[in-house]
Amino acid sequence: MVISWIKWKLMIRWKVQWNYITFFKKIPGGKWFWIAALLLSIVRFFMILFGTYFLLKATVFNQYLLDNTSSNSIIVTTLSQAISYLNTHVEVLWSLLFFIIFLFSVLYGISSSKWQLHSMDHEWLEIHAKVKSQTARLFLYLEAIVWDVKDYVFSYVPIIIALSLLTELNMLGVVGIVILTLFLFISISLLASVLYYHYLSSQKTRFHFYFRLSFNLLIRIVIVTIAFWGGKILTPWIKSFPLTSNNVDVAKYNNWLSQGAEVVKDLLTPLTVIFKYPMLPHNFLASLLFDEVPIFDGVILVLACIVLFALTFTITRLKPKNRSENFYPFTIIERLIPSKVFGESNYARMQVKHLLRGNYFLYRFPVLTGSFLFWFQLGLMVSFMTGLNPGEKIYYFILSFYLFFFVYFHIASIFSELTGFFSVDSEGKNIIIYLLAGKTVWEVFKYKYLLFIIYTYPLLLVADITLIIFAKIKLVEAAVIFVIHCLAFLFLSALLFLPSIISPHFNYINIEQLEDYPDQNSIQGIVRYLIVGVFIPACMIPTAFYLTDYISLSTLLAIQWAEAIVLFFSLIFFMLFARNKLRKLSKIEQLSL
Repeated sequence: MVISWIKWKLMIRWKVQWNYITFFKKIPGGKWFWIAALLLSIVRFFMILFGTYFLLKATVFNQYLLDNTSSNSIIVTTLSQAISYLNTHVEVLWSLLFFIIFLFSVLYGISSSKWQLHSMDHEWLEIHAKVKSQTARLFLYLEAIVWDVKDYVFSYVPIIIALSLLTELNMLGVVGIVILTLFLFISISLLASVLYYHYLSSQKTRFHFYFRLSFNLLIRIVIVTIAFWGGKILTPWIKSFPLTSNNVDVAKYNNWLSQGAEVVKDLLTPLTVIFKYPMLPHNFLASLLFDEVPIFDGVILVLACIVLFALTFTITRLKPKNRSENFYPFTIIERLIPSKVFGESNYARMQVKHLLRGNYFLYRFPVLTGSFLFWFQLGLMVSFMTGLNPGEKIYYFILSFYLFFFVYFHIASIFSELTGFFSVDSEGKNIIIYLLAGKTVWEVFKYKYLLFIIYTYPLLLVADITLIIFAKIKLVEAAVIFVIHCLAFLFLSALLFLPSIISPHFNYINIEQLEDYPDQNSIQGIVRYLIVGVFIPACMIPTAFYLTDYISLSTLLAIQWAEAIVLFFSLIFFMLFARNKLRKLSKIEQLSL
C-alpha cells in the first residue's frame, strides 16, 4: 500500500508542479508538459555526467595544468592548492562528495518534516485509507523523502559515475556504492525528518519556545564572535593589499596572493577534521572503494546503521503528546503592526495576525533574528573596519561590500525562509476574499511588502548603528550608509517579490510547495544573477576607480549619492510595473484556482 501511495502522490506533485505554469496552460497539450519535464531531467542527468567528467579531467586530473598554473587572484591560488592536493589524495575527493550528499540528505529531511507539518493528507489517510495515525505519518515522511530522492538520482549519481570513470574503479563496485549511498541518503533524511518534526511539534510550549529562542541566539553570538576574531587574523593581510594605485608591482602582488592563500588555508584547516575519522559514513564509503576498510570499523558502522534505522522507525511510531498549554509568544510582534500602515484595510490586519498565529511562522521565526550569514558578515565587517584606518583606500573597498552585498544577503535569506509568509501567492485561496470585496492582487502585494519592511529593516538598522559606533565612521560616510542601505533595501526587497508577481501560484496544495515551482525558481535565479552578478558589481565600480587613483574620495562620495538617486527611481519604476501587472488580476478566473 505504501508503494501505491508514494507513486500516486509523486505523480500528483510532479503534475501540479508543471501543469499550473501559466504559459503552458495557454498552449495546446500544455497539460502534458510534465512528461517533457521528466525527459528534460534525464537530459540534465547526462549533462551533469559529461560536464563533471570533463571539468574534473581538465582540473583535478590535468597534470599539465597543475604544473603550469599561474594565479592572479586569491581564489585561483587557493583553488590551485586544493586541486593539487586532491590530485594526490583521490580518496579525499570521494569523501568530500559523499559528505556533500549526506549533508544535503539532512537538509532534505528537514524540508520533508516541514512538508508534513503543513500537509492535510494525514487526516485523509486515517479516514479514507483506514490506517493508524503513526502509519499515516510514516507515509508522509516517505512521500516527502522519496520526492527528494529524484535530486539524488538526477544530480549526484552522474557525479559518482563520472568520478568513478576518472579513477578507473570497478563499475560493479560503483553500482554497489550508489545503492548503499542511496540507502544511507534515505535513512539519514528519514532520521533528520523525524527528529526535526518532533522538535518543531514541541514548540507550542513556553519552555521549548524559549529554549529554542535562546539556543538560536547563542549560535548567532558564537558565529559573530568567530567571524570577528577570524577577521582580526585576516586584517593585517588585507591592509597590505597592493592594488591601491596605478603603479602595480606584479611581484609584490603575487607575494600578497601567496600570503593570503596561506592565511585562508590556516583558517580552513580545522574543517578538515571531518575527513580524519574512518568510521564516519562519508569516509567509510571512500575507504570501501579502495579496499582500505578495517573489519572492526566495518562491523561497528553496520551495527550503527542498524541501530539508527531501528531508532528512526521507533520514533516514527511515537505519537506527539497533546499539549494542554496554549502559549502564544508573538504578542509583542503583533504590536509592531501599526494600524496606520495598512490604512483602512481591517482584513489586511486580520490576515497579518492570522499569519503570525499560524504554525508556519512559529516553526520559522528564528530567521527574523538574522541568518547565520548575516551575523558572520557583520562580525567580519566590524573586525575589518575597526582594524583599518579611514585614510586607507582598502577601507572604502570593504565599505562598498557592506553597502550592497550585506543588504541583499540579509533580505534574501529571510524571504527565502519565509516565502510562505511574505510572497504574494502565499495567500492561497484566501485571495478570493479580496477579489469578492472588489480588490485586486495589488492590495495584497502592498500589505505583504510593508510587512516585510517592518520585520526585516530594524535588524539592518541595528547592524548599521553597530558598525558606525565600533568603526567610528565619519558623519558624511554614515549618512551615505544609511541612505544607500535604506534605498537598496527597499529596491532589492521589492525585486524578491518578482516571481510571485509575474507567475503567482495561489492554487498550491501545501504551502511548502511555493518553493518548488520551476517557473518561479527560474525567475528567482535570473533576478539573483542580475543582482549579484551585474547590479552590485556595477555599483562597486566607482570604488575600484578610487583604488586605482582614477577618481578622488569626494568624487566617489558624489557618485554614491548619484547611485542613491538611481535606486530611488528604480524603486519607483518597479512599483509602477507591479501596480500595472497586479491591478489586472481582479477576477477569480485569472488566477487558475
